[in-house]
Amino acid sequence: MLQGRKNRGIVLLFALVFMIVMTIMVLGAISRNTSQAISIEKQVQRIQAESVAQGVLWEAYANLQAGAALVDQTVTINGRSFTVDVNRTGADVDIKVDY
Repeated sequence: MLQGRKNRGIVLLFALVFMIVMTIMVLGAISRNTSQAISIEKQVQRIQAESVAQGVLWEAYANLQAGAALVDQTVTINGRSFTVDVNRTGADVDIKVDY
């Protein structure tokens, strides 16, 4: 009878260790997926900001050709606002997009 109680204790200990290892693996997977989602969202924002900058660049070019002034603006894409600052220094045009 004493042998049976020892086996139950070992099985309980094994089950406990197994559950702890599985919990750590699941938490690691969740953390990794969360990090990847945040990284992808930041990459999407950078791509959108680049697209905004390219659009503003062509608009600034058209304004310069027409003799119009360069205008700062705010562009919204999918509910996210991008603030665009356009500055002219001599022949250079600087475009800064904040998001």
